[in-house]
Amino acid sequence: MIELTDVSAAYGPLRVLKGISKAFHGGNIYGIIGLNGAGKTTLFNVIAGAKEYSGSITHSFGNNPIRKETAMLPTTPYFFPKSLGEEYLAFVKHAKGAAASDSNNLFNIPLKKYVSSYSAGMKKKTAFLGLLIGTHEAYILDEPFNDVDIIGNVIMKKEITKLKESGKIVLLSSHILSSLTDICDEILLLCEGEFKKSFQKEEYDFIENHLLNL
Repeated sequence: MIELTDVSAAYGPLRVLKGISKAFHGGNIYGIIGLNGAGKTTLFNVIAGAKEYSGSITHSFGNNPIRKETAMLPTTPYFFPKSLGEEYLAFVKHAKGAAASDSNNLFNIPLKKYVSSYSAGMKKKTAFLGLLIGTHEAYILDEPFNDVDIIGNVIMKKEITKLKESGKIVLLSSHILSSLTDICDEILLLCEGEFKKSFQKEEYDFIENHLLNL
């Protein structure tokens, strides 16, 4: 479990998150929706331990800091210049202390080519493979389906569902609402730095109307 209590975050004088309190439990996929600038990426960075905040974040992962137990896929993954796809994955394995065989080219990416030659979708899929390396308690995916082709999205959803089935916490955002309603157990509306509403599965049909009334 990850529990946020009165969590706030700011960039200089701009307060982006405003006293968020929420518990995220293992074996669940949580979708985060909101308009641009609502604070989704900031929230993810705070949970992953990459952004300073006020308030409290506790977890049930033992003595390790939360950043050690959290894997995050950013909206725009970073790759070292002049690196091959296979070199990137080897670097991730080394950084995580994972076994050399701990990866699977689910998307048939040409890993012996430079990542700089990849399309945006291939880069996202390569970063997703890196996300799956090793074992973590929580997975955060910021716009994972952007730029990815239909088959790639299907494979991603299957892998995300496997994480849920193994008892992991999964948080993800998307501007494509159907990509969240397909797999999420709960969808949270983040608006002006606060969770304004939580939607359960039986309420998903009403999300679009709610968004139009913001």
